[in-house]
Amino acid sequence: MAEFGRPYASLRVRGPEARAAFYRELHQRVCLALGLASWFKRLQPRLTARFAGRAEWHLVEAATTILAALHELNVSLVIAANWDRDLPDLLERLGIGHYFRRIIASQSAGVEKPDERLFRCALEALSGGTLP
Repeated sequence: MAEFGRPYASLRVRGPEARAAFYRELHQRVCLALGLASWFKRLQPRLTARFAGRAEWHLVEAATTILAALHELNVSLVIAANWDRDLPDLLERLGIGHYFRRIIASQSAGVEKPDERLFRCALEALSGGTLP
């Protein structure tokens, strides 16, 4: 995803109004970057509706097969993502949540990538304990 001068900040997105404002600004920046600024007012409601239910997220081909194979090999997996609190629900809807020992959404963890603390959370989940 393009940063457009300001990275995604799930920590600052609190509540439905803040989320709507965040995505409105992001969509506006995308339209501007693509040379579609004059279309923004028409596109914004469609963009909002399309992604509101998170129904548009799909797995890449073979993702489930690979995750199942890793699971069979007893490979422990953790996800650490700059995402809001609904990441575990999304992964369950996609049918892959059970493959992960822990799902760490930055909004829940209180830190975002590239902050090393998010990666430490993932490593701690994999190691089963606290890291030095």
